[in-house]
Amino acid sequence: MKNDFMKELLLRHKLAMAPESSAPPDYHHQMVVYLGCADRRLKPEEHLKFQPGEAFYLRNPGALVHPQDENIEVMVEALLESPPHDKLKHLIISVHTDCLILKACRDGCGDKISRRRYVKKHLNNVHHEVMKEAKTKGWGNDPAKVLKELEKKSLLQSLANLETLPVVQKAIVEGNLKIHGWLLDTHTRNIYAMNPDTQEFELWVII
Repeated sequence: MKNDFMKELLLRHKLAMAPESSAPPDYHHQMVVYLGCADRRLKPEEHLKFQPGEAFYLRNPGALVHPQDENIEVMVEALLESPPHDKLKHLIISVHTDCLILKACRDGCGDKISRRRYVKKHLNNVHHEVMKEAKTKGWGNDPAKVLKELEKKSLLQSLANLETLPVVQKAIVEGNLKIHGWLLDTHTRNIYAMNPDTQEFELWVII
């Protein structure tokens, strides 16, 4: 079945979380593009046990994706052209808890973090959306709740931007690529996957 790789990845993650983990199986094929935050506390190659040659890594502050992102297009093209050609490939966007750039966004300083226009636009858009909802629902004075919503809204914005890229659109339609939105708990290393139907995070499990 085409989803076997993600099941194997979850099993490796659980092995990595165990006190005494056994060595994962040897594996040397490109299967995933992993887009994560540049935060140095995060080491996806360790907590997911990616094998040599298995993952392309892209990291930037906040794990942001902007429209017409050429770096991602190049990585996706390379992923799809790499063996094995008979298996479903994956693209993971992983935001995380306690993200410094999202905390700055929460505190109204997001536009001062980077001179890049797309970063400012992304952060300003999600901040406006979250604070509008916070005002309506009455939790604007709860910094933890605001940060939690910023994590979700930022990921949703990146996922939406990702699917505007022609190479990604084509790969999804042809059944060659699956997109995953994750929230990584910085402290426990637990992974929460975005449910596309509810747009809520759920602990990552095998389905």
